[in-house]
Amino acid sequence: VFMFTTFGSVISSCIIWFGVEGDTTIFGFVIFFLMYSVGIKVISVKLRAHDLNPKHTLYDLYMGNVLDLTANLESSVGKIPKAWPFLLKHFIPQVLLALFINLAF
Repeated sequence: VFMFTTFGSVISSCIIWFGVEGDTTIFGFVIFFLMYSVGIKVISVKLRAHDLNPKHTLYDLYMGNVLDLTANLESSVGKIPKAWPFLLKHFIPQVLLALFINLAF
């Protein structure tokens, strides 16, 4: 559900931005934030239904594995900026996906 929330919102927005004629920028962003918000709410409800701590589990979903990777890499390459893991997980994949979808249209 988290992957669909993250990438489904981007794909839906890109389809609106690049596939619909006219100025659809605001509508695309509204769809993006709406789908993302609803998806995160569904994830929170499912976590509570399984008696898991939503705060801890959402942290693991959002940044857990990337922060582990950062800690492993810092031991061999030195200091890594704090923005790097956030950009790696929440910005770069979505931008690349939007660029590839733009190429398709």
